Amino acid sequence: MRIGKRIEPFIVREFHHAKPEFRVINPKRLYKRDEIYLATPDRLLCINDNTPHAILEIKNCEYWSREKRTMAAYQVQWYLFVLGLKFGYVCAMEKGWKLHTQPIVRDEELIERMKDTAQAFWEYHVLPKTPPIGKD
Repeated sequence: MRIGKRIEPFIVREFHHAKPEFRVINPKRLYKRDEIYLATPDRLLCINDNTPHAILEIKNCEYWSREKRTMAAYQVQWYLFVLGLKFGYVCAMEKGWKLHTQPIVRDEELIERMKDTAQAFWEYHVLPKTPPIGKD
């Protein structure tokens, strides 16, 4: 993770070269919605002013597999919900040289399922301080 954080600015610059219409800002903060929904996006994308228009999630990986693409897309969907935005991007650097840019459009059905899962986790594990049972 330490190396990933050091490489992030390079990946952001590469994304900006591919999508110069966006101004990229680093929020460096935790966002909350309704006290239980949290998000820490890597970057926010602005068009003309400082108002965020999209999420940018950065990934650095050896292989950009279907599973990694799916998990990153879920992560962006969650951030879209928490921040109230409509779209975002995943930008992944594979093997240190191949850039993948994946647009993500808000999916209300998926977000509703994610919210239900988060709400249940909050009610059954966080509030009563009951850890979930691990899978062996």
